[in-house]
Amino acid sequence: MTPERHRRVCDLFHLACDLPDSERAAFIAEQADGDPDLIAAVEALLANDDGVGFAAAESGGLVQRILGDSAPVSFYDAATDEDAPPLPASIGPYKVLRKLGEGGMGVVYEAIQTNPERRVALKILRPRFATGQMLRRFAHEVQIQGQLNHPGIGHVYDAGVERTQHGTFPYFAMELVDGRPITQFAREEQLDTP
Repeated sequence: MTPERHRRVCDLFHLACDLPDSERAAFIAEQADGDPDLIAAVEALLANDDGVGFAAAESGGLVQRILGDSAPVSFYDAATDEDAPPLPASIGPYKVLRKLGEGGMGVVYEAIQTNPERRVALKILRPRFATGQMLRRFAHEVQIQGQLNHPGIGHVYDAGVERTQHGTFPYFAMELVDGRPITQFAREEQLDTP
């Protein structure tokens, strides 16, 4: 599967997760333009989803900070990341330095925490996934990662929400580990799966 195809599958999966079960099949079929492989890939992900958005566990209040007590948070409308307004120079107490990478739901930046001063990895939820269920998943990811304690896993330092004139940015900051991306390592070492 190409990276573009993988991203398309993930995008449709995340969007379909927010729909009632009764509306998912029609939504996927319409968005996939009749592509049976794309439909099957998204449906397979949905079939393996736990049905509660991975957020049944206690979220430490992050969801409440993200969603607030009243009306839904006003996120800027961005059909694609390219159309989104520029990322602010700072998110909360973090000065954004550069983009490190991206995944299906978020983008990771290198940033400097102001107090205590240190380099961190700052993960920010993509605006197009800033829906109720995706926010709960994001908060749950923060909670789970924050409970892990292993030398191979970065520690979570902080999580929160930054509201700016450009939109609302749920984020979490974690230990920045210098190293090569695993895909680069595998390529350079000519690794393959058995």
